[in-house]
Amino acid sequence: MKKDVILHAILRELYGEERFHERYLFKGGTCLIKCYLSYYRFSVDLDFTFPLRNRLSRSGRRKLISSEVRWLSEKLSYIAEELGLNFRPFEGNSYDRNFVHFEGNENRKIVFFHLFMPTGEVVKIEVNFFEPVLFEEKKVLAKTLLDGVKLEDEEKTYFFEELERYLTLSVTAYSPEEILAEKIRAILTRRIQKLRDFYDVFMLHKAGYDYSNVIDEAL
Repeated sequence: MKKDVILHAILRELYGEERFHERYLFKGGTCLIKCYLSYYRFSVDLDFTFPLRNRLSRSGRRKLISSEVRWLSEKLSYIAEELGLNFRPFEGNSYDRNFVHFEGNENRKIVFFHLFMPTGEVVKIEVNFFEPVLFEEKKVLAKTLLDGVKLEDEEKTYFFEELERYLTLSVTAYSPEEILAEKIRAILTRRIQKLRDFYDVFMLHKAGYDYSNVIDEAL
């Protein structure tokens, strides 16, 4: 529960920025439970895509990634301080690999941001740069465990600050079909399988999203 509150607070701060709202798409398991299928399981991270909307040269992509990662690092540093998390991304003129980790190349770069709770538990944020988006993105609401729950006035007063960070908010996100295709792709390509991918595909299928309709996009 506490981690979900932290994830939602980070999500709220990020999408409160016009730059983030316009450029980044929310995706993955946390998107699934918050935006489409309610809380059938808890998720432990946040996943986003920065789609390539304009053709860029190799050097142009490199500059864009550099600019976005620095901006995200600075924004997440501010958020971490507000939430009492440990996130110190910069080590001189480079990034501290304990907090910011890169994979891939200019054509498909993945950046992992690790924010640490006081307990030492990691809050992971993953950003995929230039990942192809095959279905139309959606403007949706990211909900919380308190959605539809009636609180007493006393509770609202006592937990005012926490509740302010835990309200439903508008996000730009992958469609359920896009998430389903990505989950199937992960199942087919990962060397080490993750049970949650199978569970997510099952829940999407149960909700009426047939995996056979997105096989071509998944491959």
